[in-house]
Amino acid sequence: MKPRTLTSSYAGMLTQVEMNRWYAFMRQRIFFKYSKEELSFLMGKAPYYYSDYEEMNNAEKLTVADEALLNNIFNYRISQGIPFSKDEFSSYTEPRLVRVHTETDQRVIYYKITHPWKCENKFQVIRFSEAIPKIKLNEQRQAYGMLKKSIEQLIYRGTFQHGQSPLDVFRKLEEESFNDVSIRPMYAKKVLYEFVGKGMLAVKNINGLLSYLVS
Repeated sequence: MKPRTLTSSYAGMLTQVEMNRWYAFMRQRIFFKYSKEELSFLMGKAPYYYSDYEEMNNAEKLTVADEALLNNIFNYRISQGIPFSKDEFSSYTEPRLVRVHTETDQRVIYYKITHPWKCENKFQVIRFSEAIPKIKLNEQRQAYGMLKKSIEQLIYRGTFQHGQSPLDVFRKLEEESFNDVSIRPMYAKKVLYEFVGKGMLAVKNINGLLSYLVS
């Protein structure tokens, strides 16, 4: 077993409902193998937007529109909630302290979540892990080349005449055939900004979301 290193520790005040929502989105992100920055990109937000939420810097400010967008990103796949026991004191409606500790062995991130409520009539620490993606440089270069061709075709077809959200663009790219090459949101973001740098695309804020359109 490789030695683990403590990588982060954070805490926030959440109600049971807020914690279940926060936990569900975190597990969905991990299931889809997205980084926090990639999820922010798909949401059309600043790079730190989702990480602030997950790390409870801004947990209370996730909007109804944000939740709907996240559900769309995750294809409305429902993650199993935390089996909280019924609380005779109704403390589930009050914000309580939730703590998170993460450790890594360079291949896996291990999560430990402590909270004040009972699950299945006993206090339990929640533990789970997240595999750190292995990025192969040759596959990355191959993906960049394919994405550049696909985005060029979308530009010439007039797709970007009207603003396209990052999620719209990524979904269109996923429809393309990439010969089993993994297409990650961060690859799409890098290539999109190369087109922005060349003046072929522009980034604008449309209804609170970053969108791409012909410049």
